[in-house]
This record gives sequence, C-alpha cells and structure tokens, in this order.
Amino acid sequence: HDTSPKLWWQECSDPENDTFEYHLNVGTLSGVWDILSDFVTTSNYTYLTDLNFGENNTTQTYYVAMYTEDSYGAKSTISLYNFTLINNPPIVNVTSPLNGSVFVYGDPIYFNVSAYDIDGDGPLYIAWYSNISGYLGDWWEFSSNLPVGKHKITLYAWDPYNATTQYSVFIIVSLDTDDDGIADVLDNDDDNDGMPDKWEQEYGLNITDGSDASEDNDHDGLSNLLEYLNGTDPLDDDSDDDGMDDGFELSHGFDPLDPKDAFEDWDMDGLSNVEEYEYGTDPRSNDTDSDNMPDYWEIKYGLDPSQNDSMLDPDNDGILNIDEYRFNTCPDKNDSDNDGMPDTWELEYGLDPMQNDAYDDTDNDGIKNIDEYRNGTSPLMPNKADGTSKTSGSNALLYLAVVIVVVAIGYLLIRRVFLGP
Repeated sequence: HDTSPKLWWQECSDPENDTFEYHLNVGTLSGVWDILSDFVTTSNYTYLTDLNFGENNTTQTYYVAMYTEDSYGAKSTISLYNFTLINNPPIVNVTSPLNGSVFVYGDPIYFNVSAYDIDGDGPLYIAWYSNISGYLGDWWEFSSNLPVGKHKITLYAWDPYNATTQYSVFIIVSLDTDDDGIADVLDNDDDNDGMPDKWEQEYGLNITDGSDASEDNDHDGLSNLLEYLNGTDPLDDDSDDDGMDDGFELSHGFDPLDPKDAFEDWDMDGLSNVEEYEYGTDPRSNDTDSDNMPDYWEIKYGLDPSQNDSMLDPDNDGILNIDEYRFNTCPDKNDSDNDGMPDTWELEYGLDPMQNDAYDDTDNDGIKNIDEYRNGTSPLMPNKADGTSKTSGSNALLYLAVVIVVVAIGYLLIRRVFLGP
C-alpha cells in the first residue's frame, strides 16, 4: 500500500485488426467507479496516487471492470474482478503494568511498551490513557503516580496511515492503611489489629481503625480481638444463650459456645455454673471467699459467699457463723429448730439445736427440756418440780467435807514449817 498500485492484464487482439482501447474502471463498490475510469492502450496501468484504506484504516477491497472498444464503437464483454489492499496495525507488547496488578497508593507505577510495524510503512506513535486520570503520556517508558481506584489503562499505537492497535490492562491502586506494604485490597487485615477485615465488616467494626480491637462492644469482659480469637459474637454478651456471659465462661474455662455447661457443677458445691454466675461465686471453688463455709451454705442462709464473714454473728445468738456451720445450725436465727430453746443453750447442754426436743426429758427428772430452760435449770441434772436440785443437800455436805480436809492439810503444813516435825 505504500507504493503506487500497478495493474496488469492479458493483451487482447481484434479479429478485424481494428484499433481499440482498454476501458478500465476502478471503484470501492461494484458498479461505482469512484477511483478511476479511463481509456488505456497498453496492457498495464500504474495508479500514481496511493490508494487509501477506507474507514477502518486496515483493509479496503477495490473492484475492477474492464472491456475493449474499437474505433468503430464495438465493445467486448466486461471482465470483472477485485483486489484487497491491506494495512496491518502495529503489534505491541506491554511489559508493564501487567494486567491485574495491584499497587499501593503513592508508589510509582512503571509503564513500558515495545511495538513492531509489520508493514514497515513509517514511524509508530503511541499514547497512554487511564479511565480515571485521562491522558498519561506518549512515552515508551516512564513512571507515574495514579489516584486510588480501579484503572483501565489503554495504550494506543498507530502508523502514519492510522492503522491503530488498542491494548488495555486493568490495575488497582489501593490505600495501605496499616503501612505494612500490602495494599488494602490484598491485605485481609487492613488495620493490622489481628481481626480480619471480613470479620470486622460482618460485625460492623472499622477495618481501618486498629483501636477497636481492644474495645468491648457487648460489655461481656472480652475485647473484640478476644471475641474473634474465641469465635464468639462481639455484639452478644452471651453467645450460646446459656445465661452466663462469654467473659465469665472463658475466664473459668467453660465453652462460651456450648450452653450445656450452664447446668453442670464443676466444683461440686451444690450450685450449678449458671447459679455461680448469678451469685458471683467461683464455679471452680466450693468456698469462693476461703472462709471455710461452703458457697452453697452461705447462699442458703443469706450470707455473702464472696466476703469472709465467718467471725460474724448476724442472729446475735452468741454463735459465730463458722460455728453455726460446724454445728449445722442456722446462722440467720437463734433458735434453728424453733423449739423455743436457743441454739446456744441447747449446744451448752448437748441437746440437738436442729431437732425439736423441747418436750423431751433428757435427765428423767420429770421436767421437760423447755421447762428446764425457762426455769434456768440444767436439763442434764435431775431437779425438783420447784426448780431446786434433788441432790442439793448431799452436794452441800460434800462441799463442807472438802473444805474441812483443805483446812486440815493447811494447818499441818503450817505447823511443820514453824514448829518442826
């Protein structure tokens, strides 16, 4: 196409030896001779003007019609044929950027291309464009910074006859929020806080703010990072809905995703784990405050299982809480068995403060225990009905005898010291 086209045809003869001419017609459409219509006397023809390549600048088909006509106007039949003029576009090789590449915003992006003109019909021209930034330049090799976004980079290469090649690559320019050298679109943890972006987005956290790793959005005692590491819900303080918040379960070795452990009693103190949670006691210890009174017993009688109250006497019966526990009496009332006799009095005389023994007669003196208490007498020593001891006379004689013996021994000792043997 870069030289003037030349047409050849077989030479004709006239049977009558009349002179004749060749009638040559050339056009871009059959029957439309918009390129050439001329009379030629030779069997070849050189078209002195370069033919163009049509609207697409790459190929163009031309139609040729030829007949002969003698000097008397006699014409031959028309011969038709066509030919195609080809202009090949440049072949390009973009070595950078590669399709699908991801770049960190602010880093230079290198552009490089080589091209080959298969027709050799002149110098090649190029231009780079971005769908976001527009025209980038017409250099074969250069670098540039591009804004954040998904860029379609298009290279145009063409020859002097406008045969053009278009080549596109798609690249992404992304922020690097945590400055770890990995673009956010490739970094599954943009803020480098230990929680993947997908998980943070699922629970409404901020993928570009690392400080939310230490926050506790559901107030269960677990940071968002610990929620992620343990597979719990950072927006639900009780992920398994068993009545114990996630932080409590994890701090005591329970499974915050298994509701069955709520009804277990790991310390065997009579309280289920969920009850321990509700009362604020330690599910791993049957005596949370280490006061030697089990949690269950303290809770049963309204004491504080998280505070050492073993030396208190809330029912003012003279028996400390720790002794109430040891004696199995009630620390919240001074008459555990409601038999009208205080625990202290019953314990003093060996009665059962948890058993109604008010109408028993322990010393078989005909006086019931309750009356012994009311009379101020001992339920273990027989007494008269009037409240005096049946053995009071004999006891006096015994006392008098003991006194006499002591006085006699004292007299003998004194006499020995002062008078000698």
